[in-house]
Amino acid sequence: MPRYLSVILFLLTLIFPMHAYNAVDALFEMPDDMFPMLPHSHRIELCRIINSYTDGYANDSLPLLNEGFVRIERLADDKSEITISITDVLTVSIFYIDSRMYLIQTYCAPICSSIVKSYTEHWSDETEVYPPEDYLFPLAKYIDGEIVWSEQYEPNLIER
Repeated sequence: MPRYLSVILFLLTLIFPMHAYNAVDALFEMPDDMFPMLPHSHRIELCRIINSYTDGYANDSLPLLNEGFVRIERLADDKSEITISITDVLTVSIFYIDSRMYLIQTYCAPICSSIVKSYTEHWSDETEVYPPEDYLFPLAKYIDGEIVWSEQYEPNLIER
């Protein structure tokens, strides 16, 4: 009997692989039309660099082909959250809350404003997330496991 049980468990792991889906995997699988400033070839290289980190991450700028840069602003130890900046115009955060994947895109030119969308794994079932108040320039950040909204009134006052 124990032998049959171990065979069944082995077959189940082949059928349903136990792969922990994290923010770096999500960045790698992100469709190109969601993130045109960082094409798939650049995301592959960025994910390779991130996965090579063993003792935290370096906050260095990584050059891109179009004379821009990508900077890793934040990377959680378990890779459940990542925030990257692309040039000085766009900051993107990917993270999970209650098995839903969230994407915050913050554009700064010159006043910052955020767009927040929620997805199931593998970028399906898109839902837009709105601030609790009617902000003209909503600014969203992921802090301590929740999305925190604020209003951006003046240019260049955002903490980056």
